Amino acid sequence: MCEFCKDIGTDEKAILTHELDVGDGNSCEYGVYIYRQDGKVVLSLCDADNGETAYMEIHRCPMCGRKLAEEK
Repeated sequence: MCEFCKDIGTDEKAILTHELDVGDGNSCEYGVYIYRQDGKVVLSLCDADNGETAYMEIHRCPMCGRKLAEEK
């Protein structure tokens, strides 16, 4: 178990946040977050500019590949 997957809790943990220049002086902000919810590990992809968020349950650590245990 790596330090990353050992530290996944109920608070959102940012994996990546980035502001992308889309031209004409405009930018788009997005982020990738991981957290535990209802005993499962969830990865969320957020687009702050248009308010859209996609969620997926994951079963392996995105950093080391180890299988993540469900919280009891």
